[in-house]
Amino acid sequence: MLYTEEYELNGLEKEVINEVANLENIVWRHKIIEKNPREFYLNGPINHYPDFVVKTTKGNILLLESK
Repeated sequence: MLYTEEYELNGLEKEVINEVANLENIVWRHKIIEKNPREFYLNGPINHYPDFVVKTTKGNILLLESK
């Protein structure tokens, strides 16, 4: 893991982010806390909060949703 967790992850979220964080091209990752007004969300018919934001060594920003 890239940093200590300060929130609860469900089993699937933990499995997904552990696999992603162990990839060589991951610089950082951030868990999005749902319903936090200062967090990132996608605006549509309803606000959607992806599970994670990840940055790669090439500078790509990825939004991850574990379902």
